[in-house]
Amino acid sequence: MITLIPNIKYKGFLHWYPWMFLVLILGFISPYDESIHRAVILATPIFVGIIASSLKWKESDIDWIIKLVTISAIIFICIAVRDYLAFGMSGFAGIPVQAAVTLIWLFVIGYKIFGNIKYLCLAAILETIIVLAVSRMSIFAGLLSLSSIRKEKILSLKNIFLFIFAVILFIGFLNVPALRSKFFNKPISLNELPSNLNNVNSNGRLQVWSLLADEIKKKPFFGHGANASEPFALAINKAFDHPHDEFLRILFDYGLFGLAIFGYGFYQQIRRLHYLSGLLVGNRKKYIVQSALWLFVPYLTLMTTDNVLLYAAFMLNIHFLFIGIAESFVPDLYKVKDVVPVQAETTPN
Repeated sequence: MITLIPNIKYKGFLHWYPWMFLVLILGFISPYDESIHRAVILATPIFVGIIASSLKWKESDIDWIIKLVTISAIIFICIAVRDYLAFGMSGFAGIPVQAAVTLIWLFVIGYKIFGNIKYLCLAAILETIIVLAVSRMSIFAGLLSLSSIRKEKILSLKNIFLFIFAVILFIGFLNVPALRSKFFNKPISLNELPSNLNNVNSNGRLQVWSLLADEIKKKPFFGHGANASEPFALAINKAFDHPHDEFLRILFDYGLFGLAIFGYGFYQQIRRLHYLSGLLVGNRKKYIVQSALWLFVPYLTLMTTDNVLLYAAFMLNIHFLFIGIAESFVPDLYKVKDVVPVQAETTPN
């Protein structure tokens, strides 16, 4: 039976309810345009996860999930090739790179769990498409997927050190003048920039972020109201009607109070999945839980320069589907006193 009420005994998704209620309530009372629409989008991934967690997932169901991931990648690649044949290199500009990054991580984790080289090849093809699309942070987020192959836990000191080193290396890479020119001076929408915005090296984003930060200081605790950031960003930069930084969006709209509630949901979910990953047996269940856990890395990375929360269909709905499936395994653990390792399973086709 599908339900939107989490199982109180297993505490599934209760940690996301404060954030969901906050965005829905403030979205319905906000005076800003599109606030209700945006509130529903922000809450949708949580609904997806709750529904998925209320279902009983069999091994064959998980096999189908893995097959759908592969089919989605093939469709994505075909669309990218079609756009290239129709529009040349500019055809890559419109591809949903967040979906590509999500699929890359799912394939790399699939390779880690099942050892099927096919998954690694598909991940490489998708990363190549992102490079051709010149999507800067998405390139970095896709490459970070290689860190998930390591045997250490996601929160190990080695992984944290490698992540910090990778960020420093990537920033240094983009500050080489010739490469910076190639990566940042993109022709898309530059003609639409107002004349007072001279920072075209990032399509005016850095200047928008600076002004957003100044306004956040005026109402730091509870923000300016749901979806207040969109008309503000649009008034500054006619090329974008979004901040392209979800942390600034949350601070501007909901303040430090909203960011704390959002962060609480993140912390509790990562903590639960991290604990769950050490208890489950069976490669298919491990694949689901490892995917749900590791997808927080590209999620948080892309939040710094993109509209991840509003483009939920490309990343968050998929991510929270995996979180929901992982949460559906929790009740079974209460019925098992001893967890005994099993032999590796065969790789799904």
